[in-house]
Amino acid sequence: RVGKGKKLLVTLKTKCAGHLQFFSEEKVFTVDRNSNRRNGRWICRDPKDVPMVFRTKNPASIMVLGVICSNGSVMPPHFFCPKEKVNTEVYLNVLKTVVVPWMDSVASGTTYTFQQDSAPVHKAKLEQFWLKKTVPNFWDFNN
Repeated sequence: RVGKGKKLLVTLKTKCAGHLQFFSEEKVFTVDRNSNRRNGRWICRDPKDVPMVFRTKNPASIMVLGVICSNGSVMPPHFFCPKEKVNTEVYLNVLKTVVVPWMDSVASGTTYTFQQDSAPVHKAKLEQFWLKKTVPNFWDFNN
């Protein structure tokens, strides 16, 4: 990571001032109460005073994709369908129809770099090939 970070800093310092950086991140939001047995301790005289914490076996959840830009622009969050398995085809479709058009509109002709983390869906060869072909300066997670 240190090597990648140094390479990224050198890249950012040597690029022109109008160069933009885009970063993407996904988050799964789950509708269920957080419980931590170590932090949720109760001091009481009667054990019946301690509230019960129930957990759902399959709580409702949804995955959200967000993209931010180095100039402060934030893409409206993209919500994947509930229970949808986000695989290469689904993620590539979102990149084609939502993310890249938004980045092009924000960049409006200036050069930009798109960077994403090393999540399994980002490592897919089809997605890597498409991004290298489509995005001007795609920051590969292996670099």
